[in-house]
Amino acid sequence: MTARTQKTNDNSGDACPHLDLNWPGTGVDIAKTALGATGTMAGLQTAMSDQYFRLLQKDSDMVSYNAGGGFTVTLMLTYECQRLTSLFVFRSQTFTEGQRLRLVHRNSAELYTLEAALAHIGIGTIVGTLTDNYSTLALRQSNNAALATAGLPICVWSA
Repeated sequence: MTARTQKTNDNSGDACPHLDLNWPGTGVDIAKTALGATGTMAGLQTAMSDQYFRLLQKDSDMVSYNAGGGFTVTLMLTYECQRLTSLFVFRSQTFTEGQRLRLVHRNSAELYTLEAALAHIGIGTIVGTLTDNYSTLALRQSNNAALATAGLPICVWSA
């Protein structure tokens, strides 16, 4: 198996923190690990247009989820993240100000924000650190940095 592709993590969502790398300054280059040397996040979204998830392969232990609405959520397969994905499905919801990332509970079909879903599975340290908005690079970087600070190998990218 070939090695995952690494890059500096600027919290924009195109590199995801990994427990085996220099946390959180270095991350797995999501698109290049999934698609090869010329991969881009836009290319990954296109490749996943008819898929809900894609295992990044190589030795990354990571999965990218197509939440629709331009959102790609990538996470490492840790216990916490597997618990999150066993209870919730990633989706987007349209509001007048734009798309919002939502998690749908598999048993009740209730909608949760990412922060509320993480709190629901017992990760209370994240409460109060995320905003429900990924519309700009600065907001995306702020949210992804908060996830990394909480020790969660999760990142959100949006078109």
